[in-house]
Amino acid sequence: MKLFPFLKIADEGLLKYADYLCNVIAVRAEADLRGGRPSSYVELFTKLFEHIANVVDAQEPIIDTHYSPGKMLFLVQQLQKECDVRARRIAEAFKTEIHFQEKVGPSPDCQSAVPCANFRF
Repeated sequence: MKLFPFLKIADEGLLKYADYLCNVIAVRAEADLRGGRPSSYVELFTKLFEHIANVVDAQEPIIDTHYSPGKMLFLVQQLQKECDVRARRIAEAFKTEIHFQEKVGPSPDCQSAVPCANFRF
């Protein structure tokens, strides 16, 4: 990672490093999700957000030193994309686990103007 700026390919190095960090987050989030239970989905979200916050906290001085303070924004944007993917996976697992669509299906109180059956979580 430190070598890329000296080779005048800092942007490529930062992208590769961001990909690496996103992969680390993905692997950990998937491992946490495999052990998930309906009562622990909030904990899964919390672990995901805390892990990303710890990565940002640990990487900021490295990025600022070897690239520039402005490059941290790029790294955070990449981590945000990965966070969105992982959070969506947790939400989908939760929906599946609690049989959300079956419970939210059409109800007698639902008026035709309101798309109750098409509600998206």
